[in-house]
Amino acid sequence: MYVLTESWFRTVTDNLVLRAGLAQIFNRSAAARGFWETHLVRFNLDPLPGGPPPECMVRLDERPDTPIGLVISGRWDTAFDDFDLSRPFLIVTTKGTIERCESCLLELVSVL
Repeated sequence: MYVLTESWFRTVTDNLVLRAGLAQIFNRSAAARGFWETHLVRFNLDPLPGGPPPECMVRLDERPDTPIGLVISGRWDTAFDDFDLSRPFLIVTTKGTIERCESCLLELVSVL
């Protein structure tokens, strides 16, 4: 688990450390990997470990403790080659939990 302070995201190194930590949490979570595997299957991509890992990192700004996580499930926007955050999506957080966000239209979401 990572403790984030107000100045947690000041450098590129901070970003890389956070992403590396999230990658480890993702790898240890069978549920998170299961959601991601379903996403890969929908797009006829190789399953893990050969398939691509999650890359979209977000912060749910209005929630207690401001969860940060990797998007592991949701609607894919092929035009932008990324998740459509205006629809419901799931993240695996730095605390190892899986949280659902209904939409960036309903709550403040920052893409990191």
